[in-house]
Parts: sequence; structure tokens; C-alpha cells
Amino acid sequence: MFTPPLLDDVDTIHAEAAREMLLRNDWVTLYTNGLRYLEKAPLMYWSLAGSYKLFGISDWSTRLPLMLGFLALVLATYSLGCYAFGERGGFYSGLVLVTSIGPYIFTRFLIPDVLVGLWLAISYYFFLRSLDEDPPSRLTCWGFAAACALNVLTKGLIGLVFPIATIRARWFSWCWPRRGISSPPSVIRPRDRHGDFCGSISSTNTSCGS
Repeated sequence: MFTPPLLDDVDTIHAEAAREMLLRNDWVTLYTNGLRYLEKAPLMYWSLAGSYKLFGISDWSTRLPLMLGFLALVLATYSLGCYAFGERGGFYSGLVLVTSIGPYIFTRFLIPDVLVGLWLAISYYFFLRSLDEDPPSRLTCWGFAAACALNVLTKGLIGLVFPIATIRARWFSWCWPRRGISSPPSVIRPRDRHGDFCGSISSTNTSCGS
């Protein structure tokens, strides 16, 4: 977290945007070197500016939000693995994550990909919960919606595209065989989940709107 120094390219641009956000007290419009910087979603810059306000402007306070995000991602991955495959599956899921080269690389640069992974893991957790609930609870519906919304604030429309694509893949894997069509490659089914998923979409909408 303390080394290496921030790079001259993406790291310094993002750090400068967060610094100017704090100095201008403008938490809506990003600026870098006095020019409006409207290319990125704001959540990472909000977290950086908050870190600067609490701990001052430094290399380690710049990386602190991503480090905390990674720890939260490990916990979310463990919880998702426990829910889908049991406690042993959760342990190995977290172990694989913390020993992977990807998180190490993506936390060397000041980019929000770790936070994207965090919100995706949380949204998938609530999606799996919705398959076990009939109808899905308000907590499950709002938890899934909040995770997608935070992902949009972190990376843009990717926060919606990936969860919706997963839901569609799951829907096809359940509904195609019932139409007499050979099933396409399915997403991994963590364990048998009984009930009619084809009809759960409508019941989910009804529950979320009630």
C-alpha cells in the first residue's frame, strides 16, 4: 500500500481528480488541472477524496480505498462461496482470490476494477438468494438493486450488463429444456434449486413492487 509511488499516467490523473474534488468542494463535477474530467463514474473519486479528507494526501491514502475494497471483495467471495457450495467452498473461493495474480496487479494501479468485482460478487449473492426464496424478499431485491447501482457509479453500464447477462443465461438454462430444445451451455449450478425459475421473474417484480 505504501510502495511503489503513484505512476505518472493513470494513477496521477485519478488522484489529481480526487484532490481537486476535495479542494473545490465540488463532489459532482470532476476536474483535472482545472479542466472538466467527465470520462469516469464518480464512486472511486468520492472514496479517494474522503480518504484525503480523513488522512491527508499521500500515496498510501490514495490506495487505501482500493485496499479496503479488496478486503471486502475477499469477504464477499467467501460469503458467496459458503452460500453456494458450503463452508469449505467458501474457504477455497477466498483462498483462490487472495493468491491470484490479478488482484495484485489491479491494485498496483489506481483503477476501479477491484470495486467492480466487489459489487458483482454481492449482486450474484443476492441473485442466488432470490432462487431460494418464493417470492424473493425485499432485502434480496433491494440488495441486488443497490449492488447494481453502486457498480454503475463505479464503472458505468457494466454494472448492469454483467448481472443482466447472468440472469438471462440462468433463465435460458432452465427454460430451454422445457420447450423441447437442447439446453445451451449452462452457468455453473451450485446446487439443486427447486421451483420454477421461468415464473420467478414475474414474482420477483411483484414482490419488489409490493
